[in-house]
Amino acid sequence: MQKSLSFFIPVYNEEGLLIQNTVKLIGFVDTLDVPYEIILCSNGSTDRTIEFGYALEQAHPMHVRFFSVKEKGVGRALKHCIVHFKYPYVLS
Repeated sequence: MQKSLSFFIPVYNEEGLLIQNTVKLIGFVDTLDVPYEIILCSNGSTDRTIEFGYALEQAHPMHVRFFSVKEKGVGRALKHCIVHFKYPYVLS
């Protein structure tokens, strides 16, 4: 039975790292030959994280989905996104 993975990554003011680290993660997970999704969720970011998150979603629509909540807090981000996970195995 093939495993399918949902990666949940809460982000806060990560404009300097978000694109490069997400692209690295995509490159790595592609080598595993499993269905996957990467769920990014900004929780209260005040920099360009939100803009970059939507750009990643647009550039990688098969694997990246981006959400944003206004309040800080990893728990708030998880609560918002958990209903959107496609796969039963979640890594964060």
